[in-house]
Amino acid sequence: MGGSCRGRYVLRHAVTEIIERLSFHAGTKYSATEAAIHLSRYLPARRYCAGKRVLDVACGEGYGAFALAERWSAAAVDAVDVSADAIAGARQNFASPKVEYHCASAEQLSASFAPAIFDVVVSFETVEHVEDAAGFLADLGRLAKTDGVVLVSCPNDHWYYPQPEQRNPYHRRKYTFAEFRALAEGELGPATDWLFGWPVGGFVNVGREVRGATEAGAPPRSIVEGAAVEALTVATDETLTEGNCSYFLGVWDRRAAGARREAPSAVFHPCSMDAFASRWAADSLRDELDRAKTELWNSTHRGDLRPHLISCVGELDALTASVGLSDGARGLPSDERDDGKLVELLHTQVRRLRDMAADVGGLRTKLRNAELHRQAAEIENRLMRERVQQLLAAQQVPATALPRLTLERGAAFARQQVARARGIAGGLVRRLRGR
Repeated sequence: MGGSCRGRYVLRHAVTEIIERLSFHAGTKYSATEAAIHLSRYLPARRYCAGKRVLDVACGEGYGAFALAERWSAAAVDAVDVSADAIAGARQNFASPKVEYHCASAEQLSASFAPAIFDVVVSFETVEHVEDAAGFLADLGRLAKTDGVVLVSCPNDHWYYPQPEQRNPYHRRKYTFAEFRALAEGELGPATDWLFGWPVGGFVNVGREVRGATEAGAPPRSIVEGAAVEALTVATDETLTEGNCSYFLGVWDRRAAGARREAPSAVFHPCSMDAFASRWAADSLRDELDRAKTELWNSTHRGDLRPHLISCVGELDALTASVGLSDGARGLPSDERDDGKLVELLHTQVRRLRDMAADVGGLRTKLRNAELHRQAAEIENRLMRERVQQLLAAQQVPATALPRLTLERGAAFARQQVARARGIAGGLVRRLRGR
């Protein structure tokens, strides 16, 4: 189970390290970005967990379970992960009297807990890891009370791995939002609301002494020590869709009568104007570079395309002329911008070659028929000679006595035999031709 440990994937434009589980072992370098990426999944559960019994499936090294209990006032948290190493790290770094850590797999949930005993069930970035995703989601639903809340998220791997052959090696499959929604709502019923995780841009007002916000080089455990802030959203200057978010998160509040809009929530970290200016400059430079690449490609493409098309037309003209099908020199368009006419010339030459191929096929058929006629004539002549010799032998007419036959009898006899031989030969020819 990867669970809340969504990690960093191979991005579309840059190859980065894949971090499936956020680590808090000694010597681990703190990353504010990774901290925000991971904790943002848990934050929507904050409004549901106060005084409640919570199940955290795929808890990783326990920072989320600890936040649910110690920061957001859950009465008790059962945290489960398949990794013994993760559970050991959780017990060391995020121990709490209100959190019990269990080493178990997603397939063992039903055997580990009685049904309908949890007020809140959360499982973040887990469904993509399990073989029986539908069975896993059904188990989450069975473990929640009839008036409980279920929160489940799934990474948008189709953004991180856009090609069909690309994938996260730790994931069983990739889900689009439509696929994940159909799967999850098929087991848990219609969601109360769907949330989408996008990166954040903007500014924040923070005092210099706010804990967990302005301290550089903070230890990894500071992930759970951030301050709550008052925030507003403004309209974005780009189009946000299901396809360009980082993850999908569904909320099933069984107390609600129907769909309900969840309030936005965010986990972020302040940065200096120095860092902001560098990123802004990098973005502007990237945009300028993209424009320059486009203009260069267009210029190069236009410069290379015309000579290439002219060369192709010339080669086709020479080929048709070599077989006697050319109808004279062809005038090429003089306007360098009118490459469409060159393309049309190429299409015309291709059609002519296709017609020529058809003519060659017809010529082959005619030659084959002529050869059959020649063979039939040879057979006819041979049969006529053999038949005349057989008839002469049957009449016991010596070859030396043949001149003594009267001219009339000889001519009539010859015509009769020739007619019979032609009839025999004609039958053979018809059989050869398949008639």
